[in-house]
Amino acid sequence: MKQLVITACLALLVVGSATLSRAELKTVGTGADMGVDITSFPAPMKEIYPLFNKKCIKCHGMDRTYVTIQSGMTPSGAVFDSAAVDAYGAKMLRKPDADMTKPEVKKFVEFMKFLLEEAAK
Repeated sequence: MKQLVITACLALLVVGSATLSRAELKTVGTGADMGVDITSFPAPMKEIYPLFNKKCIKCHGMDRTYVTIQSGMTPSGAVFDSAAVDAYGAKMLRKPDADMTKPEVKKFVEFMKFLLEEAAK
């Protein structure tokens, strides 16, 4: 019985750590100028990328965005998942200095969710 419990705990630990790990997005550059290698992205995601970068750098470096997506954690330590992407999209829409329209934010949310999926591969 003791061996079964230990085996079950180890199995849960392995499964749990596997779900927390993230793959790396292929990034280019460093720091605030960091970008993502979009060569393998589908055409609609490639089209969003330049505007996404242009709008986001008004308030923060792109490293903040891509590191958050890669790690699954925000700089403040909150989980960054699909639901968080929706919340951040709404937050950015409300920021007057962000200069983002609702259609742009919708595209950016779609793009970030795509990046999350790519990072999880």
